[in-house]
Amino acid sequence: MLNFLERDLLSIDFISAIVFVLVMGILLFLNRKKLDLQRVISLPKFLGNLPIVYAVLLRAKIGIGLMDKWSSKYREQIKLFGLCSIGIGFLGMLFAFLSLIMSLWLILFKPEMKNTGGALLLPFTTIPGFGYLSFWHFLISIFVILVIHEFAHGLVAKAHNIPVKSTGVGALCVGIPIIPVAFVEPDDEKLKKQGDVVQYSVFAAGPGINLVFALFIYLIFLFAFVPIENNMVEQTGFSYDMLNESYPASIAGMVPGTINSVNGKEINNYWDFYNVIQCINPGDTITIGTIAANYSFATTTHPDDETKAFIGIKPIENQVRIKDEYKKYGPIFGWLKGLIQWLYRLNFFIGIFNLLPLGIVDGGRMFQIALQKIVPNKKKGNKIFVYITILLTVIILLALWKTYGDLIMSGILSLFR
Repeated sequence: MLNFLERDLLSIDFISAIVFVLVMGILLFLNRKKLDLQRVISLPKFLGNLPIVYAVLLRAKIGIGLMDKWSSKYREQIKLFGLCSIGIGFLGMLFAFLSLIMSLWLILFKPEMKNTGGALLLPFTTIPGFGYLSFWHFLISIFVILVIHEFAHGLVAKAHNIPVKSTGVGALCVGIPIIPVAFVEPDDEKLKKQGDVVQYSVFAAGPGINLVFALFIYLIFLFAFVPIENNMVEQTGFSYDMLNESYPASIAGMVPGTINSVNGKEINNYWDFYNVIQCINPGDTITIGTIAANYSFATTTHPDDETKAFIGIKPIENQVRIKDEYKKYGPIFGWLKGLIQWLYRLNFFIGIFNLLPLGIVDGGRMFQIALQKIVPNKKKGNKIFVYITILLTVIILLALWKTYGDLIMSGILSLFR
């Protein structure tokens, strides 16, 4: 259950999202004559061919002057970054492809495993394994991702003397504007006339900068935020779950919770508990202290080692609380920590997704260029590309269904009740 602060933040998130959608809708309406509409999914012709999912784009010249300045001043360094991005890009493409194949294998042959599906990186959702994604963390992260991604494309293009015709902003819409987008448009005709290496560089630069930035932000988190947090909090035990009803802990009536003592000795984390339990023999009576109650019972032998005591619980994570002198800074630090975490997560995942050999992303453009060299027959190469795109699309849909299928089906069934 959400505590008061989380409910309050959630309400602020919700209000912010409504205001954002309204403001974006008004701005798009005021600039409607300058907008370019690009359909993503439309109704069939006999239903009017109306767009369901579409992007509205506002073309401008934002940032082109800065691209000119930097590409002139740091031309060779930018070209080097583009070359490095090619290696990052193809390695990322292989990683993304193998990850999807592994996901398919788990879905088909290990259906009982949890958190093996895919997840939409959208605000107001709880991402399996990562937690809740707030609106502001999402919006700020997406803004940073879009700016550095598109700027990198344009910068590498400019460094190779390929003109950038326009830049711009817009929104991905499902009836109403949902997700902000940004874009850079290099001169496609001149780009196609360049050698393979230059084309690879331009396409790989966007995902490449996202992955490099993700690593940079992760290092900031690891070497700045983690030490600060360790100083601000103190450990109060560890949470656990029950393994089996036939084991001593369950028989004694223990329920999932937080352990903070063993035989009267204070337990601050799982390793404290492990060190104590190592000194207890099978059959000895043990007293486990939790936040809820104390439980005394005899241990049994460990299933894998008869010389070790066993109680039948599974540790989850160490529990902490903010020290009294830092409590006033807790909410601010927690929000900033969440932002940093989502910045590197979203940069990484969106960077990797963009490297998939799919027609709609940068990896798809890179893969097409590579196929033209590997498969001399252009028609045959295009067929291979279409088949791979279909395969990956099906895997992505299956992964999403694994996560959201039950929710979708319950929603559909509720319509007929």
